[in-house]
Amino acid sequence: MSNEDRRGEERDRTATDEPDRDGGDRSAALRTPRLNVGRIDHIVLAYRDRASQARARDEFSRLLGVDDWEDLGEIEEVKLAIWISWQAGLELICPTGPGSFADEHLARHGEGFFSMVFGVEDLPAAMKRVEEGGGNAVPLAATPPAGAVRRYAVTREAIVGEIGAIPVLLGEFSLRRPSGAD
Repeated sequence: MSNEDRRGEERDRTATDEPDRDGGDRSAALRTPRLNVGRIDHIVLAYRDRASQARARDEFSRLLGVDDWEDLGEIEEVKLAIWISWQAGLELICPTGPGSFADEHLARHGEGFFSMVFGVEDLPAAMKRVEEGGGNAVPLAATPPAGAVRRYAVTREAIVGEIGAIPVLLGEFSLRRPSGAD
């Protein structure tokens, strides 16, 4: 189901002609589609090295039953190694060399929470909305890892920056359709 389908179902479930608590017409706002952001797609956790990354992966598996980990490999442009659980919405990253995308964050904050990625239907439109709101969204120029390319027809992200002290990214992810599923 696409983000747009989910948003349509959400509007159908919540639309009402009742006034809101302040006396306004809530139904008009609910009939207006949400602009771009559909959901939290996943969170990203950063680790200093592959050993720490593997320990975290193993703990999530042992304690929470996360069992669909996929090693996406390294992304050379940002010098990161990535493990992801598609079902749990967890991405575990670690630097693969000096100048990694995660170095500054790890130096300032240590291991753990790195960022939150919000799913969007149309990354360029979402980036434009951020800019119209006075922010700046910078596309990640990295080539998607092989594991993501196998699963998704489209996978691209943009860094928004911190919102409410949380590092935020936008991500457009469209699953590949199985052969013959048109």
